[in-house]
Amino acid sequence: MAFVDEVGYYTGSTSGKTSEISKFLANGVQYIISVIEKSNPDMLPLFASVQTLNNSPTTLTLGTNAKIIDVVRKTASNGEDLKCSPINAAFRSNAANTDSIYYASKNSPVYYISNAVLTVLPVPTADETATISIVLPDVSVAHSD
Repeated sequence: MAFVDEVGYYTGSTSGKTSEISKFLANGVQYIISVIEKSNPDMLPLFASVQTLNNSPTTLTLGTNAKIIDVVRKTASNGEDLKCSPINAAFRSNAANTDSIYYASKNSPVYYISNAVLTVLPVPTADETATISIVLPDVSVAHSD
């Protein structure tokens, strides 16, 4: 049974209210995830999906209410997944500068978020991919689902 039919069962007519019901469902998904994040954050990984960065794309544009669980970068030498440390975006040039003591090497990768775009350093390649475990609330749920 579609959501619109279930809502109609309890409220009566839903005629002309399909866009409102779809918006209500999308808001409900975001609300449930925010409640879980506050009350039992250990359960958030159950809602996560995996996004992979390689030579194309090398960055990830984050959606509204995205919650990052984990970021790892694979090393080509032994295939080990190394945890990336978050850094302030203001220090991104230091992390990319090979002459800096803050340089992010393959053995010490980092990530930062600037303007809703997640970037991993060193930049992922086809052989050295980055994997982001992230909660992206599914707002595509519709009244007809």
